[in-house]
Amino acid sequence: MTEIDPIDVESMTLDPPGTIVVLGAGPTGIEAALYGRFLGYDVTLGDPRGIAKCWRSSSDDELPVAPEQCLSPLAKSALRAQRSEELDITLPTTASAWIDDFLTPLTESDLLLGRLVISAVESIDQVPVESDTEEEAASEDSETVDADQLPPDFLVTYADGTTTKCEAVIVTPDAGELPVTFALPTEYWFAIDPDDQASAGDALLAQRRRIVQIYAILAGRGDLDLYRPVRL
Repeated sequence: MTEIDPIDVESMTLDPPGTIVVLGAGPTGIEAALYGRFLGYDVTLGDPRGIAKCWRSSSDDELPVAPEQCLSPLAKSALRAQRSEELDITLPTTASAWIDDFLTPLTESDLLLGRLVISAVESIDQVPVESDTEEEAASEDSETVDADQLPPDFLVTYADGTTTKCEAVIVTPDAGELPVTFALPTEYWFAIDPDDQASAGDALLAQRRRIVQIYAILAGRGDLDLYRPVRL
């Protein structure tokens, strides 16, 4: 995948409920979408093949990562919120069980329900930011920024005819080649590249660290890490 990190991370802030499209609905894409939703962002998750298709070739495939690496603390919290009983910590041992019993229910949880688009991406364009007249008129004392001075938004067009306009895009390893109509790198375009790790589990953990980094940039808080244990 082409290196497509932001040009200047110091200016890449985006306040919730800013709009984000995550491309690739594998384990990392689902995790990136969940992370954004926990922070209050308006996230859409897109993949032409469905949920984690590149991780499943047969129903009896051995789990590609250690069971304890399958679910992040955020994923466990999202699943527990949907169930009256405690989440079964007997984690899956096959790829299909991981996808069917955990990843798919995550996309159907309250945080991600209705946010998955299963359709090929036909084009990704940059479009001018539309000014919000209500915000402009909200206060005479507040400083307003001309829409022409803002980085453009992104318009993702899918093969099924639907479109999603967003302020930031996060591309995951499962996204594949994308029909981008503008030059990269560009502002508010983030990549989670496949990591050259010894194991799939190590790569998955490295990609979660990249998720933390991306949202810390968007929040303008270098210390932001939702995986860090809460200090009581």
